[in-house]
Amino acid sequence: MPNLRRTMAAGLALCAMSAILLTAHFPAVSAKTGAKAIAAKTDKQIKEQAVYEIQPIQWTQLAIRTSCGQACRRGKILRAVVRKADHALASSGYLSSPLRRQLVGIVKAARAAGISPFFLLAIAGTESGFGVQACGGNAWGWASCQVTFNNFTQGASAVAKALRANYLDHHLNTVDTVSRVYCPPTASSWAGKVRFFMTRVFGVEEGLRWSDAVHAVKT
Repeated sequence: MPNLRRTMAAGLALCAMSAILLTAHFPAVSAKTGAKAIAAKTDKQIKEQAVYEIQPIQWTQLAIRTSCGQACRRGKILRAVVRKADHALASSGYLSSPLRRQLVGIVKAARAAGISPFFLLAIAGTESGFGVQACGGNAWGWASCQVTFNNFTQGASAVAKALRANYLDHHLNTVDTVSRVYCPPTASSWAGKVRFFMTRVFGVEEGLRWSDAVHAVKT
């Protein structure tokens, strides 16, 4: 019995020493901090449970909604459209197009007017060889080149707004119907060239609205 008591006493002393050492190196967590940790863990478990119960195809959409706000998503879509347009020009023989240096501004101008930048750029390809033969900042042959702009971004903004107000808002929603007003003398040829640039160079369908461009980079 004495040996057992001595052994137990030594064990208790060792436990007490361990507790002192642990307290010195790892200060106790406050009740407030502990409550926050428990609450955070609970929220995480609830979120995980919600994720695991949805279909796999929805996971990406949920991740985008929870990790990226509206401004962030708009920025990602803008960059995706610019990259697609720039890659298309560079890989299709238009590496030296001056429009490439202002693509961000051109795409933003198209987005602000609700116009597909691929449609806007296809018109520039038809009218000026993507800016190579532009009239100042007018790469779109706007007003038969009697109007010039300070840069391509300004030109894109003016033309995109006019396309929206004078064409799309008046139910001219296809390349063919736009061509009859935009370039009446050679409407058929003009439409064919614009359609070629949209489908063969940029690899998109003939949709003329910003939503069509967004769809093109999401698929």
